[in-house]
Amino acid sequence: MSIVGREFTFTIVQLRRTTRNAIKPFFFFLLPVEQFADAPRSYFSLQSLNPSERPAILRNLSTTLGSHLSYIEVDDIIAQVQELLQAIAWAIVLVLSSVVICG
Repeated sequence: MSIVGREFTFTIVQLRRTTRNAIKPFFFFLLPVEQFADAPRSYFSLQSLNPSERPAILRNLSTTLGSHLSYIEVDDIIAQVQELLQAIAWAIVLVLSSVVICG
């Protein structure tokens, strides 16, 4: 595996069973920290935030991390998908109703 332009070989020592209901890794690498002390870092986190606490938490994170924070509001995406599915369902109902009425 190439990491930051350096070649490494790793051994996976344990695999885990995954499910589609959870976002959990199914393998881990344990790496020596000193070999990556100068490497750039990226962090990924999935959080379920209480809507009333969300603004304060995001403000704190953006103050701490500055421009290094990317935030995706999954609730908004899910709401848009639900609206689209509802519109498709109504379109199907209208088409089927027209078929029944027209015989």
